[in-house]
Amino acid sequence: MKKPGLLFTIALLALSIRDGRTQVGLGGFNAVMTVPTARLVQDGYAAIGAGYIPRPYALYEGPDHNNLAYFAAIGFLPFLELNIRATLSIDTDYPSIGDRMISVRAQLFKETRRWPALAIGLHDIAGLIDRAEGPNNYFTALYMAATKTKNLSPQINLEATLGYGVDWIKAPSHEFDDLFGGVSVGFDQVLFIKAEHDTRRFNLGLGMNWGAFLSTNIVLMNGNKMAFGANITTRL
Repeated sequence: MKKPGLLFTIALLALSIRDGRTQVGLGGFNAVMTVPTARLVQDGYAAIGAGYIPRPYALYEGPDHNNLAYFAAIGFLPFLELNIRATLSIDTDYPSIGDRMISVRAQLFKETRRWPALAIGLHDIAGLIDRAEGPNNYFTALYMAATKTKNLSPQINLEATLGYGVDWIKAPSHEFDDLFGGVSVGFDQVLFIKAEHDTRRFNLGLGMNWGAFLSTNIVLMNGNKMAFGANITTRL
């Protein structure tokens, strides 16, 4: 694409952006950092971005590779979120189009003053179509999550998530197949201090909202490896 065309495309994207942000994680869905919450991308918005997961915590093509995921999370209806993601190994000697997957998340109940939001998620829908154990079902997940927020002050809010997943779908590997959860403390909806347990390890991190559309995450995975991600939120 020529530079004038590229600049024109960027300008159109910027004009379409509104403040419909949610805390999208490294995997391309609403998350503390890597574990899903019961919140969804707002209806009529999309979060587009990428996330980097270092070895040995990457799943695609085994723990000896670093993974880079490109994703789009779309608020399809007020209660439904659709996720599309491609995951690549960025340190292999052979070309690959990577792992592609489609996921869907549905919010069963919205948060009320007394009760948390409740959502279910199914990651990698192909796992339901092809029950045979194969090479393309690296990120299979079936889970339920509950999320509750509390305003600690006018500038500080707390968001807590607790969830549980099962490994009922046959696949080479699963995510969120046991008890998981996390907390995020937000300051003026700009800076977020986060902690989570993803069924296998504890992660700590920082999230930042930069202006009206750009969000980033920096994650210390299991206390010894850095992961990071970034996304923009745009109105469809």
